[in-house]
Amino acid sequence: YQIGMYDNNTENLYINNHKGNVRIAHGGINNVHFAVTGGHVGIGSNFSPSRKLDIKDSSGANRIVNVRSTGTSGAFLAFLDANTTDDSKCRIGSIGGNSIGIRGDSHSFQDGNGNNKMVITSSGQVLIGGSANSASSHADELQIINTSAQGGLSIINASNGQGNIYFGHSGGTADGRIEYSHQADYMRFFTANNERLRIKSDGNVGIGTDNPQQKLDVRGNGI
Repeated sequence: YQIGMYDNNTENLYINNHKGNVRIAHGGINNVHFAVTGGHVGIGSNFSPSRKLDIKDSSGANRIVNVRSTGTSGAFLAFLDANTTDDSKCRIGSIGGNSIGIRGDSHSFQDGNGNNKMVITSSGQVLIGGSANSASSHADELQIINTSAQGGLSIINASNGQGNIYFGHSGGTADGRIEYSHQADYMRFFTANNERLRIKSDGNVGIGTDNPQQKLDVRGNGI
């Protein structure tokens, strides 16, 4: 067993156990464990680390590690493999205050087997269920992909609520929209911020009227 100064010039502390692991204990409890096999480091009470850094909390707490910065622009954990260009490319953490940031050229959300379930590409596309497909370049920012079965998008609201799809422009006005009222069970379509067509719960379609009395009820001057 050896403990002392490793290098008088750098003043590094040297702890060596030629026969086994090194443990730092307090009150009879091993709080830091340096394992011989793999060079693993464990922080916690009486366990053998299985990774390069293995942290165990025995109290049942759900806050295990704090990453702190004295600045106000964030605090990050960076992740690098052999192909990562620098430690600013792949990281996660606070971006100031209570806001969280995830940085990377693209973002992949995977299942337990490493399969992508959602991807945000470097160009900002959101792909759910697969990789980029043959969507129109005019409508490819959000893609819901299922090439082996039926797929789609659901909008779920309260029984007395309303589902909406709005179409706006850079000026901020949503001139076009589609609405479905669950309370009255009708669907209506808008252009230029005015209702143009309504389908009632009985299937009647009204153009120019919000209360169609026939299967197709057209009101106004001419057809």
